[in-house]
Amino acid sequence: MYTKYLFKLLSYIFYIPNLIGAQPVHVYSKTGLFYTLSKSRRRLFSSITIFITVVSCFVIRTCEIWWNKGGNRHPYYHVCYALTFVAVIELVCLIQMYWSRNEVCVVLNQMTRYSLRFEHIWMIQGQYNPIALRSKPLPGIVLDICCILLAASCNSLFWTNTAYYCSFPDTSIFHVTLLPIEWQNWYPVYYGHVLFLTYYTTIVYESLLSNAIIALIFAVSGYTILSSGLYFKSGKRYKTYRSLHYGYNLIHEFISLQLIFKQINYIYGIWLLAIHGLFGQFALFCNYSVIKYWDQLNPMTRILLIVWSFVVQIPWTSFLHVAGNFFQLSQRTLKSWKGIKCRNVLERKYFSKARKACRPIIVGADGVFT
Repeated sequence: MYTKYLFKLLSYIFYIPNLIGAQPVHVYSKTGLFYTLSKSRRRLFSSITIFITVVSCFVIRTCEIWWNKGGNRHPYYHVCYALTFVAVIELVCLIQMYWSRNEVCVVLNQMTRYSLRFEHIWMIQGQYNPIALRSKPLPGIVLDICCILLAASCNSLFWTNTAYYCSFPDTSIFHVTLLPIEWQNWYPVYYGHVLFLTYYTTIVYESLLSNAIIALIFAVSGYTILSSGLYFKSGKRYKTYRSLHYGYNLIHEFISLQLIFKQINYIYGIWLLAIHGLFGQFALFCNYSVIKYWDQLNPMTRILLIVWSFVVQIPWTSFLHVAGNFFQLSQRTLKSWKGIKCRNVLERKYFSKARKACRPIIVGADGVFT
């Protein structure tokens, strides 16, 4: 299911987020164990403290523009409001990770260990054939490629906010604007603020990278187990042993997977609702500002708001689509068990009752993302 390079790749990818305090999860490449350290917790707490100061400054300066400097007519109001929104979203993500860091490590270990156990017990271990596509761990290859692409994109975007500041230093949301004018252009202050700006922008992208990879691990592992193992279709050629499709084994494995996702929902359920609301309001603000104040906005502000709207809507819509498809796949999996043959009427009766007692696997709050 996983390639032999996955855990080593994750240990490299998580190195920078751990170093700067974007997330506290480490990976031991030799055993594939997810764990956290006290120094990682302290770094994450430092990042939360930094973002509290960032959010406080952003909120104060944005409110000042709204009340004292013309509000919507101010040339930088919409950019300041959008940056404040992004900082609040990042602060929520950091607090959630700090609050549930141990539980995240536990459920990651549960998911990866269960996937490896499922592969060891039920997957047919044939001879490796480099030509036969069926013999390759395609889900693991997809997971590795997605992790590499995410790492390459997020690690190459840390300069974006700094470039905006260097191009538009008069934007009143930045911390350096709190100082007198003659201090703002003093080289130690200017370059110190550039480094500070680059640092907390890097935290944003590295936190996004870590959460995206964790979500990928859950999605690829769960989808592979459901589609390749638990879903039953008469006459289909499977890579699993036939004994998996006995009633007791199917019920046992499905409930095991369901318990893992129940733990995932316990950790991320409330957070997903909050992020869903924040992302929706952020995209709505960007779209509304561009449509309503098109003539008042300068070209760069229009471009930024449109790009930010797409950057938020496309990944989040993809996540909602995957969550809905995962729910539908678990529904189809339970319905497909009607075609499984039982040895006698009594076994059929018990298996039918057990199948009806199993609920589809959900992501987030029930009825929200399904």
